[in-house]
Amino acid sequence: MPRNVRNFWVELDVDGKRTPVATGPRRSDGGFRLNIWMRDQGHVRKALTIGGFTEDDDEVLKILVFDDLHGEECVADLKTFRHKEVV
Repeated sequence: MPRNVRNFWVELDVDGKRTPVATGPRRSDGGFRLNIWMRDQGHVRKALTIGGFTEDDDEVLKILVFDDLHGEECVADLKTFRHKEVV
């Protein structure tokens, strides 16, 4: 992982590929979207969508996971805060 991570950092290793993919958004309000496709009964279908984004003036970081293969709206919702909360 690099020294400077903005909101998200993504790493991907794939069998047969020499170099892993490792990247993150360029801006502090940046996000990402990852689509995962798989073969299903002879057809290639989108199985999952994973998205990371900011809300509430970039203070809240969220990752949502959608089960596209089965039409599930949101199967996981992770939320963190960019900065340490002052109590």
